Amino acid sequence: MDQKNKYDYHAWNVDKNGNIKDQLNKHMIDFISMFKFGHDDYTLIYKEWKKYPEFYNELKKKKEEIINTLTKKEKVEYLKTDIPLSCMNYAILKNHLFEFDIKFGSLGLQCNKTKEIHWEYGNGLEESDYK
Repeated sequence: MDQKNKYDYHAWNVDKNGNIKDQLNKHMIDFISMFKFGHDDYTLIYKEWKKYPEFYNELKKKKEEIINTLTKKEKVEYLKTDIPLSCMNYAILKNHLFEFDIKFGSLGLQCNKTKEIHWEYGNGLEESDYK
């Protein structure tokens, strides 16, 4: 599967113990699973890109410049709001507040019955194929 566009990616965090921290809305992912598989028996698959275009570094840098203008209290409040955060904004905030690593790549849902994987974000490959 090719990337739809350069914004077709997922960003998430990994804490010091290797646990994935993500801002995903469980109800939304359940809905996608119901639509794709007809049920909500799935496993999330995170696939970090080993290499990605400079675009992602540039976008991250621009977003960090904005987030750096916030106080720690404002960053915490921003995470608590009901305002939907982009996955990259969320990952940057978590990095700033908790020093979690930021990862970029693909996010898929694997059907637990058939093992089929639907790549909802990204391409499921080892690197971005956006041209």
